[in-house]
Amino acid sequence: MSLFPNLAIVALGGAIGSCMRYGIGLIEAFSTTKGLGTFIANVLGCFVIGVMYSIFAKWQIGEQWRLLIFIGLLGGFTTFSTYSLDAVTMMRGGEWIKALAYISATNIGGFAATALGIWVTNLIIKSA
Repeated sequence: MSLFPNLAIVALGGAIGSCMRYGIGLIEAFSTTKGLGTFIANVLGCFVIGVMYSIFAKWQIGEQWRLLIFIGLLGGFTTFSTYSLDAVTMMRGGEWIKALAYISATNIGGFAATALGIWVTNLIIKSA
């Protein structure tokens, strides 16, 4: 299959997943718990990607469905599910050190990049 139809499939899944994520985020409007929507999206996305991974491993399902569900829908809903699947797959393959390094680097790198982005942007904004 050529690139354009694949991009359209990913975009369709991403649009659906992003709308679902927005819907879950509305839970925070009815809660005083900061981050509840994000927490629910991440945990639910991890569960769904685990289910889909098992289904795809058991039966021959077309590449377009993988693009739609894994990359598009779950990517739009939460990339945390993909991160989690990558780590679990490494562990299942016996690559425990690689998995722990991946988890550590992703978490530390993510927090550091967020803090750096805030710091750099605040410097720029203050000097403007």
